[in-house]
Amino acid sequence: MVGDGINDSPGLTAADVGIAVGSGSDVAISSVDFVLFNSDLYSVVNLLDLSRVVFRRIKFNFGWALVYNCVAVPVAAGCFYSIVSHGSHVRLNPVWASLAMALSSISVVTSSLALRSRVPGVGFRVSRFK
Repeated sequence: MVGDGINDSPGLTAADVGIAVGSGSDVAISSVDFVLFNSDLYSVVNLLDLSRVVFRRIKFNFGWALVYNCVAVPVAAGCFYSIVSHGSHVRLNPVWASLAMALSSISVVTSSLALRSRVPGVGFRVSRFK
């Protein structure tokens, strides 16, 4: 629900997603999920677009981490230790395991920070409707 908080503060509070216009009352601003700084209602469309892009990026990061961990955790846990290759057991040195874990975190953070870029398809750009 979008409102200014003058007569719709209870509705903004009870709504699943409450959006207050920045020029509204202090009660509305303190009880909503999002506050628009200007009175332009196209900001609501931009907010919804941004939320879709962020949620899509969360799903992408979760999928990446899931696949990465399904591959890397068994190797780091020593599941392939019984396999002998070139006279030694297949295992992952703890130093390399910690590096792989750090690189996984860095890749997820970098993917999230890419939303700030202006590259089409990677970052988020505010659409101009006027």
